[in-house]
Amino acid sequence: MFKSLKEIINKNIILKNDDYFIFKLIVEEFKKIKTKEIVENLLVYDYNNKELTLKASSPAWRNEGSLMKNQIKKNF
Repeated sequence: MFKSLKEIINKNIILKNDDYFIFKLIVEEFKKIKTKEIVENLLVYDYNNKELTLKASSPAWRNEGSLMKNQIKKNF
């Protein structure tokens, strides 16, 4: 009737590991961007449940980051 606690925990660990693996790939690819201004002003902060979070140094870069977020998602 109920799932065992081990099954639930293992399923959550596998899902979180997949998200973490994708996060690491995104961070590594983001570092390879040749435009240093982008790398200096945007930070890949989190990736969880297929949602990418970027941190920006200013509102203008936040707008630029929201446009780039779609391009980054398409590559992964």
